[in-house]
Amino acid sequence: MMQIPHLPLAAMLVELSNAGEISLDDHISRGEYYWERLHWAQQGGRGMCMAVIWTMGFGRINEWLAEEGFTGTEIRGVTQDVPDAPVFDPNYITTQDALGYLKIIYNNLDQSSVRNIGTNPPLSDHIRETLGFKNTIYGWLDVSEESKLLFFIIDQPGDSDLGIVVLAEEIDDTADVDQGFRMLFEALMY
Repeated sequence: MMQIPHLPLAAMLVELSNAGEISLDDHISRGEYYWERLHWAQQGGRGMCMAVIWTMGFGRINEWLAEEGFTGTEIRGVTQDVPDAPVFDPNYITTQDALGYLKIIYNNLDQSSVRNIGTNPPLSDHIRETLGFKNTIYGWLDVSEESKLLFFIIDQPGDSDLGIVVLAEEIDDTADVDQGFRMLFEALMY
């Protein structure tokens, strides 16, 4: 379950921008650009993520998911971490869908607004060290008390780039996910 459906929304808006339906560089309110709202959502801004959903509308989001064949994703809202916040049914994502979203974003990293969306993810020191300081990381994290979802594009200078998805749910300690991620990354690298 996703608390913040920022990755699917980022991929959707990249595709809609490419199709000319919107522009990631359009001002949408108070001097904010679409790409800025998506970046703030990527940084953990739950309110900004919900603002993107309200701007696009659930109907358009569901239509795009169906058109693109992302049948394992359901977006119903953003879980807020404040008392008395509205409660939404859970959001869902599959590994296959997540890799598809990463591919859309990866294929458009030549656009500065797309790079801006996923740049500088809020990584733990452990994950940042694991990924290496020479690599450029585009990433989205969704962390709660019982789950940790990681979505990364790892741009390695001189080497093959990687897309990695980790969906860890119903866990006792999210630090275990960092250790598991290190093992996965090292297995891919060596």
